[in-house]
Amino acid sequence: MAEVRTAQGKLYFLVVIDRISKFVFVEMHEKVARSTAADFLRHLVAAVPYKIYTVLTDNGTHFTSPGYTASAAPLIKAAIEVRERFGAHAFEYACLTGPTRRSLFF
Repeated sequence: MAEVRTAQGKLYFLVVIDRISKFVFVEMHEKVARSTAADFLRHLVAAVPYKIYTVLTDNGTHFTSPGYTASAAPLIKAAIEVRERFGAHAFEYACLTGPTRRSLFF
């Protein structure tokens, strides 16, 4: 995610680059919330004609909860299986319920 200043104000760019095909997917937003990254992932999955296996992200708050050093997917999956209520980061949940797995990049 990159912040760009324009004459009209700030814009936030969310960018994905497929490391194999070099395909680039970009969305621009005037405001960014934690759910924006999850929505971006869902839009990406709908836009590409192939399955996404892994998403590499930094440890930013738009992608994971502060203090996490690994994916919370196993905890979320366990809670879903026993129908237990849980709180989850929107991006983590989107990765778990979509066709992707996630790796943190430090």
